[in-house]
Amino acid sequence: MGAPPDLKISPSPAYIATDSRSNVAGIDPDSGAIVRLFNPRRDSWMEHFVWNGSQLNALTQIGRVTIAVLLMNDPEVVAMRKALQEEGALG
Repeated sequence: MGAPPDLKISPSPAYIATDSRSNVAGIDPDSGAIVRLFNPRRDSWMEHFVWNGSQLNALTQIGRVTIAVLLMNDPEVVAMRKALQEEGALG
């Protein structure tokens, strides 16, 4: 059984998981390398990410992969973040 021939599958980051509940790494969309995700217990947020309005930009491979795997810049997420910023709910 395969996908129907007319089914379009959009590219998305590949996930590498330790179990069905947690992603620990992904494929860097720029380099294709397998890179671990940001770990708030050992990584500095400011080393890997910077805000550009309601959009989160990556400064490193770890940042790029984390943003891609967790869909942190999904259009709906960005729109919600922007609305919250406009209401003063986010800094």
